[in-house]
Amino acid sequence: MSKSESGAQLLARLGSRPCLEKLEPSIFPKGISPGEVVELFGAEGTGKSEVLLHCLAKCILPPEWLTFNLGGLGAKVIFIDTDYKFSILRLVILLEKKITDIVDTEVDKTKPTSDEIEVFITRCLKSLYLVRCNSSHQLLCTLHSLETNIAADSDIACIMIDSISAFYWIDRCNHGDGGSAHEINMNRIVEILQTIAKKYNLVVMATKAAVFKAKLRDFDKGDNTSPFGESKHKGDNSNFAEYLGKTWNKFVGERLIMEKDVTRGKAIFTVKQKNSGQSVCFTVSESGLQFE
Repeated sequence: MSKSESGAQLLARLGSRPCLEKLEPSIFPKGISPGEVVELFGAEGTGKSEVLLHCLAKCILPPEWLTFNLGGLGAKVIFIDTDYKFSILRLVILLEKKITDIVDTEVDKTKPTSDEIEVFITRCLKSLYLVRCNSSHQLLCTLHSLETNIAADSDIACIMIDSISAFYWIDRCNHGDGGSAHEINMNRIVEILQTIAKKYNLVVMATKAAVFKAKLRDFDKGDNTSPFGESKHKGDNSNFAEYLGKTWNKFVGERLIMEKDVTRGKAIFTVKQKNSGQSVCFTVSESGLQFE
């Protein structure tokens, strides 16, 4: 414990935070435990950001509003946008659709007006801390500075990063291509994330782009190890390749492999748990994710 830690910070650190166990049963059937680290891995356009946004909306919605059961978690989220793709308008639309769909199904209850829904959504957005970073150094500094906010607010339950791999090529060029020099900043980022997650029991969720494809060595020669240190087998077509270093790889507890298949003009997204092999399919509409 820091010598400068106040009584309020101590309570925030040791006190209970909103539980994210029921974040999304379709994707996390066993739930998410405090301190767990989830990586969403996939190529561009495979729905990583949409899944993150879906989870964000459920986090910041409360369990109930007026007489309606919204099924939210009532948690605050720190969302770090490194790709500068986050759309507050998209989030508002998701929240509005979720609320109106629930309200419309309750035919025997008095429905709130559009103005009341708008005010309520504005209140929900106050549970979102949005931060944008344009370099790994800025990301590292941001994580250090955010600990003060986390320590002072026991409702913060999750850190979301979209995406953790945004600065990979920049750092690799800056540090050179020799050895593991480009992993220096990533190791520091993992160190502070690990400290915060463990100290405050926070869930960490991060997207990671598939900038490499795992290339298998010659199976005929009996080598089943990928060039990125991952054990591969003939039946594994996930194309997962770890390139952020061993520190990040060990830090991640649950890795989700995202894929997209377009059939007859309809995009079907698949999220697969790398450890268990369980998978679920969904489509993306204006209302968000629709699980099949």
